[in-house]
Amino acid sequence: GIMTCCDSETPATPKRRRSFEKSTSENGLNLSEEPVLIPLLEDLAIWLSGFLSTEIAPENFIELFEDGSRFCKLATILHEKASEYKERTQHSHPLPSYAIKKWYENPKIGSFFCRDNVCKFINWCKHFGVSEICLFESNDIVEHKSVRALRNVLICMLDVGKIGVKHGIEPS
Repeated sequence: GIMTCCDSETPATPKRRRSFEKSTSENGLNLSEEPVLIPLLEDLAIWLSGFLSTEIAPENFIELFEDGSRFCKLATILHEKASEYKERTQHSHPLPSYAIKKWYENPKIGSFFCRDNVCKFINWCKHFGVSEICLFESNDIVEHKSVRALRNVLICMLDVGKIGVKHGIEPS
């Protein structure tokens, strides 16, 4: 369903949150500045794991998404699910015209190719209906220097999930 900080299927324990803050600090981020992001990131990790068939945890989110290829894969999966739902139900919500066809698999971290992947995803988000104010910039995930940058990515992904519900999209 829709990702909210209050209805996570697997509630986080304080121990898990402490370990996340520790591991995040090693990445140069300290989520104790904005603890409200921790349950959002936990819910997002569960939601994304359902689509990408990859174990995604708050601790490995940045590492798994910094090259942009999983964002592109996610957009492709969501686009296909929205198309299938429209065919099955004949609902009136228009499908986005833009679909990501090609992206760079396993690009060198921090490279132009990572940024290109992320830019393709951001462009897809615009077509999918994500509000301009909810979009993030490629640097927010590629350079992952600040908690604010991570917050921008989370806000965008929450909007993607909210719009996905209109297209009948649920994780497998």
